[in-house]
Amino acid sequence: ARYLARAGHDVGVLYLEPLGCTADQRQADRRALLDMGFSFVDSVPDPGRRASPALLRRALFYFMALCRYTPEAFRYWDRQTELVAHAVDRFQPDLCLLYHFEPIEGFLGVRHVPKVAGIGNLMHKVRRLRLRVGDRDSSALLQLVRSLTYPLWERQYLRNAAELIASLDGAWFFADNYARYCRQALGLSHVRYFPNPAQDEREQLPAAHNGTPPPHTPYRVVLVGHLAGTATRSGLKFFTEQMVPLLERQGQIDAFEFLIVGKFQPPAWLASKLRRPQIKLLGFVDNFAHTIHDADAVLVPIPDDIGNRLRIVSAFSAEACVVTHVSSCWGMPELVDGDNCLIADDAPGLVRHLQRVCADRRLNHHLRKGGRQTYEQYFHPDVACRRIEEFLIQTVREGGRGYKESRDGADAHPASVAG
Repeated sequence: ARYLARAGHDVGVLYLEPLGCTADQRQADRRALLDMGFSFVDSVPDPGRRASPALLRRALFYFMALCRYTPEAFRYWDRQTELVAHAVDRFQPDLCLLYHFEPIEGFLGVRHVPKVAGIGNLMHKVRRLRLRVGDRDSSALLQLVRSLTYPLWERQYLRNAAELIASLDGAWFFADNYARYCRQALGLSHVRYFPNPAQDEREQLPAAHNGTPPPHTPYRVVLVGHLAGTATRSGLKFFTEQMVPLLERQGQIDAFEFLIVGKFQPPAWLASKLRRPQIKLLGFVDNFAHTIHDADAVLVPIPDDIGNRLRIVSAFSAEACVVTHVSSCWGMPELVDGDNCLIADDAPGLVRHLQRVCADRRLNHHLRKGGRQTYEQYFHPDVACRRIEEFLIQTVREGGRGYKESRDGADAHPASVAG
């Protein structure tokens, strides 16, 4: 949104307030957003939980809530649609730019303005993975209930997600695998993939730290991701159960020092696996760019087809050396083995790549330069945001699906955006 404002578009913000939002918080939000250069700021209050006339629907909602599932079909954002539609009428924008499913639901009543959304995740694969790796501290009975109810939840979730995306004039994911899934499995041909804009971490590096750092003894390998995240936990499970034992059998474990960067604490089942002298939990670090740039390698061992790998983009921007599981390529087609990273599909391959890239400084330097070039070509905000901007302008000029009919074919121009 800041990019669009700097590019000369008239950008306003209309947001759905969280439950319990106070007048002071609302005023602070307004000041902060206006200070960012947006022309107008408005919000729609949370309506509170709805009283559904359908007893079965309400009972099913509470049953799912008991299982800690909250599919979008049972959320209460649709109570806000009338208020949102009135707010959009006051703004009279040329386009509504939304992010993820809750605002899409809130904007369902807006029918006379094109709507485009960026969507963060499709949660069905995340929930499936979470059943396997994310909640081992739960009771066996609760895990069983969640597993048994998952197919019902997935069916309802995907049906609802497809309906919401179909209501849009354009949509994109920051992960190519999700965009392909929507086109191929859900029949949503208007869904696209865009590289995820990411801030330039190299700007945080002192000039003395530019270039390839000297090797460490032992080799320093960084793993990145907050420890409450399902993908991070899955990657650390793979790392501790497959890669670490392999290094131990080879007698090479003491040649490495593994640093884990990210907020929160691991669950008990994972914490026990991480209690090794060669593994250190750094938590949140203020000097993130320096930490990943100075490492001999950044390891991304997530073996699952979920999400995108913004941690790799951050490493590329900081000119770090990346070794990753092949699953990262499914969401990021920009990854090229031997050009901007090293890629393997199993633990022995990742271990070999780590050993090779830490010892071979020429290869290490080559991958750092290739990663930085990939960042500048695809993920730098000036490039990635421009592609999204062009997509928004095209949507307005083409009028959106049904947009021309609702406005009697009036000309549209990319003058104002609300979202």
